Amino acid sequence: IEALSANPYELEALALLGRVLLEQGRLGDAETAFARVIRFDPEHLGALFHIGEAWARDRRFAEAVEAWDRIIQLDAASPLAAQARIRARSARDLEHILSARAE
Repeated sequence: IEALSANPYELEALALLGRVLLEQGRLGDAETAFARVIRFDPEHLGALFHIGEAWARDRRFAEAVEAWDRIIQLDAASPLAAQARIRARSARDLEHILSARAE
């Protein structure tokens, strides 16, 4: 928090704040933090990964999959891309199951 007070554009501190907010279940606030990071660094893998997680928890599966697919496009060999593949597959499955139930 001190880093953000001194420099509100400290992206790593903002990404860390987003993770803390996500862990606290404050999805909207976490999304806001990650979106700000992504606005200034559209290729920030951590922010993309965690905003995807926030969206998935909020059942916004299509948006989550887009964020995770972006990670895979940016750096397919990264450890986050491996996790993104798994989560995107799960989100697609959940979206399908929930849409089938609604019918």
